[in-house]
Amino acid sequence: MIEQNNLALIEELNEYRTQAASCFPLPESMWVEWIEDLKHIGAEPAELMKVFERALQDCMTAKIGELYIQESYNAYMEDI
Repeated sequence: MIEQNNLALIEELNEYRTQAASCFPLPESMWVEWIEDLKHIGAEPAELMKVFERALQDCMTAKIGELYIQESYNAYMEDI
């Protein structure tokens, strides 16, 4: 389980990332780290998909596409 301090830090970091993404394009590495952090804390699927959508609009790369496909597949498998 994630410690409360780490969770608070990740949430604060997510706020900074959101602000940064609204000001300028983020590099692939920052999007991937953001997505991995959200997965690590067990973020709601809708929140994760919003970040994926922004990442794909901002920085469409093979890595982000691959992560998106994997996450979509996992969500689909959980629904069936």
